[in-house]
Amino acid sequence: QAYESASNKKRKGKDRDEMLRKQAIATHNRMEKILMNCWRCLDSPKMLKHLVISMGVRCYLALPSRAVVTEGHCLIVPREHIIATTQADEDIQEEIMYFRKFLVKMFAAKNQGCVFTETVISMRKQRHTVVECIPMPADLYSDAPIFIKKAILESDEQWSVNKKLIDTRQKGLWRSVPKNFPFFSAEFGNGGGFAHVIEDEAMFKPDWGKEILCGMLGEPAQIVLRAKRAPLHVEQQRVKSFKQMWHKYDWTRRLEGGDLHAKMKAKKQAAAAAAAAAKS
Repeated sequence: QAYESASNKKRKGKDRDEMLRKQAIATHNRMEKILMNCWRCLDSPKMLKHLVISMGVRCYLALPSRAVVTEGHCLIVPREHIIATTQADEDIQEEIMYFRKFLVKMFAAKNQGCVFTETVISMRKQRHTVVECIPMPADLYSDAPIFIKKAILESDEQWSVNKKLIDTRQKGLWRSVPKNFPFFSAEFGNGGGFAHVIEDEAMFKPDWGKEILCGMLGEPAQIVLRAKRAPLHVEQQRVKSFKQMWHKYDWTRRLEGGDLHAKMKAKKQAAAAAAAAAKS
C-alpha cells in the first residue's frame, strides 16, 4: 500500500511537470506569434521601418501610419515589447522623458504645445504600447488640461462606478496608476496631467483620446480616425519633413554611431588635455 502511494505520488508529480512544460511551451509559442505580428517590434516583419525618425537606446521615435490627428503627430515607442509604460523599467521611462523634453523644445519653437497620451486596453492581447505626441497651437494648448479633465469626468459617468480621474501632476503617471490596470492618460509638456483607469474595456474606444483632441483642433474625428493609410511616397515625404524639423533637437545623434558622437568625444578629450596641461 505504501509502495502504491509512493508510485501514485511519483506519477502525479510527472503529470504535473508535463502539464507545466506544455503550458510553458504554449505561452512561449503565443508570445512568439504576438511578437512576429507586432507593428511596433523592430524585428517583426510587419514593422514599418520607413516611419522611424530616430533610434534611442531603449526607445525610438516614429510617425503613425494611420489616425494622424495633426501635422507633427508622432510616437515614442519602447523598443522592448511592453504593454504599458507603467510596467517599464526606469531606463525606458527616463528615455521616454528625454524624447518628450526635446519634442517639447522643438514644438515650442513653433509656438506649439505637446499633449502626450497613452491608451492601454485589452492587456491580455499583449499589445505593444506607444506614447503619442500630439502638438497643437499654444492658445489651444493652454486650454487642453481643462478640456481633457472635463472629458474624463463626463466619461466617468458612462464607464465607471468609482472615481477614476487620477491627477498625475504631483507624482507622475508611473507612480499614480497601478501596474496591471488598463488606463488612458494625457500629460502636458514635461509635466503631468490626468489619467483614467478603465473599468469596462468593452465600453472604451481605443481612439477615444484622439477623438477628444480632434474635437479641440476642429478636425473631423470620424474622417481622421477612419482614414486609410497614405501612399508610401506620402509617408516618406512626411518622414523627410519631420526629420528636417527634428534634426536640431535629435539627442540620439550624440549616441555611438551618431554624427555628433565623434565630435563630442573629441571635444571632451581636448578639454581633458587642456586641463592636464594647465596643472603641469
